[in-house]
Amino acid sequence: MKSGDGAGKGLGACEEALQRLLVEKPVVPEHVGLDLSKLTASIVSLEAGFDRGYLKKSRKAHLPILAKIEACRAGVPTRLKNAYGMPLTSSAPTRV
Repeated sequence: MKSGDGAGKGLGACEEALQRLLVEKPVVPEHVGLDLSKLTASIVSLEAGFDRGYLKKSRKAHLPILAKIEACRAGVPTRLKNAYGMPLTSSAPTRV
């Protein structure tokens, strides 16, 4: 078994995948144009390069990203940051 490092890298990959989905720049072709009301942990896992079941409610470290996914699906604004801790911005036009 690997040290705890792997879990952090996997979770980081999922955070980055979620950010890509939110700014409409996914790497998985099936996720282009995804309606965020349909966003799920499975989709984020696939976008991160894992299988559908990677993110689990039974893993305490996964609970924060699962909450973000649920908030995004519900339309609640989230404050996401990039890998450098800077606020994530989208090139998409803002709604007024």
